Amino acid sequence: TLDHVLISDNVTISYGAAIYCDNSSPTLNHVTLANNFTGHPTIQSAIFGYNGCVFNITNSILWNQYVEEIYLDAAGQPNTVNITYTDIEGYNDQIIFTDNTSVNLLEGTFDENPLFTNIFIEDYSLQGLSPCINAGDPDYPLDPDNSISDIGTFFYYQDPEDQILGCIDFTALNFDPDANTDDGSCEYDLENGLVACYPFPGNTNDYSGNSNNGISNGGGYA
Repeated sequence: TLDHVLISDNVTISYGAAIYCDNSSPTLNHVTLANNFTGHPTIQSAIFGYNGCVFNITNSILWNQYVEEIYLDAAGQPNTVNITYTDIEGYNDQIIFTDNTSVNLLEGTFDENPLFTNIFIEDYSLQGLSPCINAGDPDYPLDPDNSISDIGTFFYYQDPEDQILGCIDFTALNFDPDANTDDGSCEYDLENGLVACYPFPGNTNDYSGNSNNGISNGGGYA
């Protein structure tokens, strides 16, 4: 069981950039898997399941922009993944399941940018406008601020007395280093500032945080 665990920014050439499972039944609760990468030539996924793995994933964030989220291999015993109250990038499109496998996307599962605080410095806490706040399983214990459980490793404290509103995006013109809660006021220089960043790790996603994802017209990726 992994509980309140962050696995991020791993690089490997083998199966499973974050988790490799062989004939086991891992439970992931309040786990964040983010920006993990594998250079394996054929199977590129954050989670790899093989030979009778049963995954139970809840209250978690799977946001590995460089690879598919989950790959369930057909070899050996059947593999199963059950997902509830989890933010998973690409939703079903990022789960590769072959013969002899099953995927159950259950209540509370969605695909929305989790709005991490700052992925460039590996800060995977949540911004104040994150859709993961109060989006966890309502039957789980409340967060320390007595609100419904947040999704991911780090909960967002919602005491209004501790909130400092402002722009918390460091790429914005009016970034406020003292703010801890985004109020939607960020302003950007679209002529001279960073509009998008395309490292092309097998996709045309924008990694600048501005959500300007590209569209491939049949070309290859660098």
